Amino acid sequence: MYSIGIDIGGTEIKSGVIKQNGEIVKRLKRPTSIKLGRDGILTSIQHIVKELCTTYPEMQAIGIGSAGRIDVESGKVIYATGNLPGWTGVQIKKILEAEVGLPVYVNNDVNVAAIGEARFGVGRGVDEFLLLTIGTGIGGAYLFHGDTIQGVNGSFAEVGHMILYPNGHTCNCGQHGCVEQYISGTALNRRIMEVAPEWTSYDLMNEYTQSNEKAIQIMETYLFDLSTTIVTLQNLFDPEMVVIGGGFGTTSHLWIDKLREIIANHTNQSIDLKQAILGNDAGIIGAASMAFSQ
Repeated sequence: MYSIGIDIGGTEIKSGVIKQNGEIVKRLKRPTSIKLGRDGILTSIQHIVKELCTTYPEMQAIGIGSAGRIDVESGKVIYATGNLPGWTGVQIKKILEAEVGLPVYVNNDVNVAAIGEARFGVGRGVDEFLLLTIGTGIGGAYLFHGDTIQGVNGSFAEVGHMILYPNGHTCNCGQHGCVEQYISGTALNRRIMEVAPEWTSYDLMNEYTQSNEKAIQIMETYLFDLSTTIVTLQNLFDPEMVVIGGGFGTTSHLWIDKLREIIANHTNQSIDLKQAILGNDAGIIGAASMAFSQ
């Protein structure tokens, strides 16, 4: 029994054929084709589905994770940023079910990654945990007994737009001082430019492991803001575990012990902090497992 898992990103669409035990038996990537707007994105998805269903005709369902706020019941995109132009309002579920004749299930991309970690990753056997993804932006998802909490507007655990510093850096959302402006990969690159403009983020990690003073300065100020965010989330949600994922989260084995140390100085609560283990596969595995569970 197979399902297709699809993870829609701003530059590429990752997909895979997934067995019920979470094993990936085939992977496929396509450019998102955002220059062509909604039609380009939909065409890329349709090509993926057609190719995978031709190879594996016994497909059961399709699960999709997409950036933006999603109406899980209807499979409609309530809101998407400019990273996916024309994507707001698209009826993903309705369009694809009519096209391919298979059940289609849609959720936010971070929620889908959290579902993957809950069923096949670090969150297996954990009743409640919070996933914090650190990439170009910041994402959050809360797993409660195996499923995500959506909120009235599909924006539960919208961590990136909590206010960390009132009157701080202007955010793309129009607010000032959002978490995303301080602990995202984009924000970290800004910190690097201020202290060591010749470095990339890869250089930063390399220098940090070598105890370079500039690298320590950058990372300790960054980790202080990250720790403040995590302690706030712990106080709000009181999860069993906080999981760090996303693109920059894959480097957390290099700095998570320092983060734990800083957190311990912020709170007398015990916070079980873990690194996500599914990496870049969390989205497609979670999307497919969401389809299996329906």
